[in-house]
Amino acid sequence: MSTSKAFSEPGGCFALRSGHGTRHYFAHTDLPGSPGDPAVEVTRGEWVPPRAVHISHFKGSANPGDVIWTSDFFPLIVSQRVIDVLEANAVTGWRTYPVVVHNKAKAVVPGYHGLAITGRCGFFDGTRSRVVLRDYPAALVEERVGYHLDEASWDGSDIFCSIAGSGMKLCTAAVKEVLERAKVRNLSFEAISDLTIHNKAILATFPPLARIPKLPDPKQPG
Repeated sequence: MSTSKAFSEPGGCFALRSGHGTRHYFAHTDLPGSPGDPAVEVTRGEWVPPRAVHISHFKGSANPGDVIWTSDFFPLIVSQRVIDVLEANAVTGWRTYPVVVHNKAKAVVPGYHGLAITGRCGFFDGTRSRVVLRDYPAALVEERVGYHLDEASWDGSDIFCSIAGSGMKLCTAAVKEVLERAKVRNLSFEAISDLTIHNKAILATFPPLARIPKLPDPKQPG
């Protein structure tokens, strides 16, 4: 695969997301500590578990598919088929860590790996985000939409995450194309220019946005 070592925003950098629907196998892990801390570090390749991480069924399908998402939110567990696709296309910016996957019947399902993301980019740039008005039941809310990156801060890896410590998993358009062509299940992609900004550090750089009370619906003529 030729990644061209460049991406062009908007639309050239994607966040890896879970597949749509609730039918897929969804899991717990036995990662230690507070939820989110070891989970972020192992996902970012900054901590290597001293033993295999155990993955157990939580809900959804009885048996795992190509990609497993977990209640720890950040870890990404993938099948050997996904690893083969990444290796065959010389995708860079990742390594694996050992996992033991159990299906709903608690039987071990071989052939899975934890995916640790070693590629890096710089901090997210919120200055180019846009304001979008969301229509929620109680009020109209202004939200900022659109993460952007300084391409010069990117190390050129095909799969990467921000040095800011975020657990957001990013990839180039070329990786998206490869995985979609391989029909990898339970994996979707969203351009970071379309993501709503929830990062408090980025939001703190802007003036507060508005929460606008909704007017009651006008009474219809009798």
